[in-house]
Amino acid sequence: MKPYEEYEKTATDGRAFSCGTDWEVWQYAVCLGNGRMDRRCVNDDGIDDGNGCPLILLSLNDKTPVEWLGSRGKSKGEVVMSCRAKTTPADVRRSEREAETAAAREALDSAHYPMFDGPESDSGATPPASASIAEGP
Repeated sequence: MKPYEEYEKTATDGRAFSCGTDWEVWQYAVCLGNGRMDRRCVNDDGIDDGNGCPLILLSLNDKTPVEWLGSRGKSKGEVVMSCRAKTTPADVRRSEREAETAAAREALDSAHYPMFDGPESDSGATPPASASIAEGP
């Protein structure tokens, strides 16, 4: 997640929510994943260490992050909201897995390539003339 200062540059002035109830509905639906641990956002997990979600901090300073999208439905009072910066536990696991795969692939590539000596290889050797494909009669 980007630092607070970067989000602040694009945030609009004004409160994100008209009242505390709107905030509680947003937090439960978006940040807490409607009570499902697998759908919650992990960006606020470090709140006890002083590393909470910078978007929530922006809203406490009367600014609305552009990453927050949402509205309340007119017909049945439904809440349709989302956060473009939301990171679920599955997103974290996927990122870790992709980083591990990339590191393993890099280690494999560095150990096995280049497989053949050639002008592009580190040895600087060039293939012998007899290695060229003979032309037809």
